[in-house]
Amino acid sequence: MFLGLAVFAILALVLSIIVIRAVKALFRLLTGGKKDDQKTEEKTQPEKEKAAKSETKDKSEKESVKEVKSESEQLEKSPEVESDPAEDLIRNRYSEATLQGITESFASEGTMMEIDPKTVADLCVGSSGITYLEFNNRELASEDYFGFNLIVEKDSRMVLTYNGQAVASITAVETKATAIINGQEVEGTAPGLRINTFPPHLSPGMVPGDLERMLTAADRIRACGGDARLAADVMVDEFTEPGNISKLKGAIDGKIQSKESARKQTVQHAQERSPKRLSPRQS
Repeated sequence: MFLGLAVFAILALVLSIIVIRAVKALFRLLTGGKKDDQKTEEKTQPEKEKAAKSETKDKSEKESVKEVKSESEQLEKSPEVESDPAEDLIRNRYSEATLQGITESFASEGTMMEIDPKTVADLCVGSSGITYLEFNNRELASEDYFGFNLIVEKDSRMVLTYNGQAVASITAVETKATAIINGQEVEGTAPGLRINTFPPHLSPGMVPGDLERMLTAADRIRACGGDARLAADVMVDEFTEPGNISKLKGAIDGKIQSKESARKQTVQHAQERSPKRLSPRQS
């Protein structure tokens, strides 16, 4: 019996050793598999992220190319803005006048005239709705007046201006002349008139219509050639044009009114301060 118990104990010990070894082998197997899976996953993760970034970049580039292509097609389909033929003509005339610069001619024989402010004032008042008071105060027009004006200096010059810049002028000068004295030809000088036109230059606030008016006035005066009287008539005509007179009135009438009111107050104040005269005593 004692022998049977000893054999049974030995068998139980051997069996427990086998079970423990089997459990350890199984544990190693399970643990090693998890580590390999983890290593594999860690190894493939950067590759997956790299592939995802590459795919996102390719998608973004494709979308950008698509947007650029769409904008290009839209521009091709959109109608082109047509230029205004009238403005193109004015632009060409302006370029030609600028290249031509200041033109000059001299009054031909028989077209001499006297440059007199009173005569010009009478012509302007008689052919338009402007008054003598307005004509004599026309210099009150400021830089925001886009219209024609006149400068007249007795026996010196007559200038047609637009927005403060000269468009054309007639100036008294001394010209070369020859005369026959005692049968001999003698050279000397004689009173003359020089006619000039000036190319316009752009200023803030100008519109194509302003350039057109300046260019047209200069063309008309150049067409007069050396006829000083005709050139002066064109200057007066441009100045007294109804639309121009209306603009001028709007630019200066309020200033003239303020000027006259201030003058009246000054005169009245001076009269009030002047000493009163004593009446002679009656006997």
